[in-house]
Amino acid sequence: MTGRRRKPGRMGWFIDGYRAWLAGRGYAPGTVINMLAMAGDLGRWMDARDFAASDLDRVMVAEFRDAMRTAGMRNVPGAHGLDRLLQYLEHEGVRAASAVPATPVEELVQRYRRWLVGDRGLAEATVERYVKLARLFLTQRSTELVHSVENLTGTDIVAFLLQESDRLSVGSVKGRVAELRSLLKFLYLQGLTPRPLATVVPPVAGWRDTGVYGNRFIRTPNIDRLARSGLLVRYAFGTSPQCSPSRISILSGIYSHATRTEDLHTPLPNGVRLLPSYLQAQGYFTGLMAKTHLGPNGEKQFQWYSPKTAAAFSGFLDSTGTRPFFLWVAFHEPHRPYHPESVAHRHQPGRVTRSPAAVSRQTGSRPSAGRARTRRPRPGCPLRRGGAAPGRSRPRPRRPL
Repeated sequence: MTGRRRKPGRMGWFIDGYRAWLAGRGYAPGTVINMLAMAGDLGRWMDARDFAASDLDRVMVAEFRDAMRTAGMRNVPGAHGLDRLLQYLEHEGVRAASAVPATPVEELVQRYRRWLVGDRGLAEATVERYVKLARLFLTQRSTELVHSVENLTGTDIVAFLLQESDRLSVGSVKGRVAELRSLLKFLYLQGLTPRPLATVVPPVAGWRDTGVYGNRFIRTPNIDRLARSGLLVRYAFGTSPQCSPSRISILSGIYSHATRTEDLHTPLPNGVRLLPSYLQAQGYFTGLMAKTHLGPNGEKQFQWYSPKTAAAFSGFLDSTGTRPFFLWVAFHEPHRPYHPESVAHRHQPGRVTRSPAAVSRQTGSRPSAGRARTRRPRPGCPLRRGGAAPGRSRPRPRRPL
């Protein structure tokens, strides 16, 4: 590598092969560039300390991440940001494969992993998530794993989910339900449990499971009473495919392009009022939970904030006193993780047709407005040259996007 690019240090011998390995696994070109950049940063750090590639392990990676944070670097890899590099070096025989403890739990977890990949064909990120839950669930059983799995009951499963729900949000608990059902299905198909326990995993309640939204079999008197004393929404529509523009649009009642917040994480301009400010004028206590990205003007229009949800709800209720309240909860769960392996069949960027506005933002040019499409008057039509029909306004050209 020459020119202005920085050399990748001890990783220089492996960069080209690593690039091809990542491309072969379906990583997008932009993702490959970022992962190669992380490998280069690691290689230069190893070069300065005279570390060999064969010595690289997770302990060394953790030291590298600490050194980057200490140096004030902005793009510090995450806890698993260099896992693919370690896997590639193992694949090439540069470093020894990570040893897995030969415990009964780990042996069963590895069998489960092979089933998820081979029989179900799940994406790598999904497999890791399912395996993590399986390891957590199985390690809570007794040391005699086979005996304890054979004697699993519905009570054990519900108790585990209740324990998880105490520390997780609703969206995360829904994920636990799917992960646990998969594990229980595997245990039954492998003959490790005598009964198909996946069917006893209780689902997490959703809006369709409430009386106020028409469920005739599930009784939810507290939710129904809350709906009767407040505003019941029958239909809801998103005005933007992105999170923060959509939130600002809902809270302001204005389309995001009208408030100049159509781009992700654009702060709310000064002078634009949100719903909580109007409610405060009517005596409401207003709160905000979890994600914000409203900007200083948006966030100051709430009287209370917590980055947590369920764990902070009781504190919010204590703060309201006897006042009516408005609580805006912006969950993290709808945000899909931006990992290439999270989606098994991704779209091809080259086949996506972008709007003229998107192209103009990238190139810095403005799309042309073009001419207004007019129609020649038919015989007998009252349109006059240069004028318009009585009672009708003259057609105007379309404004640029």
